Amino acid sequence: VERLIKQTNGNLRPNVSNWRSILFSCMIMSSKVWDDLSMWNGDFSQVVIPSASNNGVIFNLARINELEKSMLTCLEYKTKVSSSEYAKYYFLLRSMLLRSGLSGEDIENLKPLDIEGARRLEQCSALYQEQLEQ
Repeated sequence: VERLIKQTNGNLRPNVSNWRSILFSCMIMSSKVWDDLSMWNGDFSQVVIPSASNNGVIFNLARINELEKSMLTCLEYKTKVSSSEYAKYYFLLRSMLLRSGLSGEDIENLKPLDIEGARRLEQCSALYQEQLEQ
C-alpha cells in the first residue's frame, strides 16, 4: 500500500470508498509473489462474496483483473521485495499486534527472520519479478 502511495506521489491514498480494492489487490499480489502455487484470479473471485460487511463491493474476475493490471502498471511491474523491506514491515506489524493485545501464543513465540528466511523471501520475490518481465 505504501508503495502505491509513493508511486502516485500521494494521489492514491486509501479512503472510505477505495480501501477494500487497494487492500484486496495488494493481498492478491502478495500471494502471487510469496506463494509457490498461488490461487488464480478466478479462484479469488469465488472466495469474496458481496455482503453488507463489505458494502456490496464486488470482486468478480473482470474487476480483479482490472485491479491487478492497474496495480502492476502503477508499480511499473516492480514487485520485488528486499529482505530489509520485508523485515521493516514484519517487525512493525508484529509489534503493533503485540501491543494491541490481540496476539496469541503462536505470534508471541515466533522467532525473528533469519538469514535463510530472508534469502528465501528475496528468491521468491525475484522469481516473480522475472516472470512478470517475460
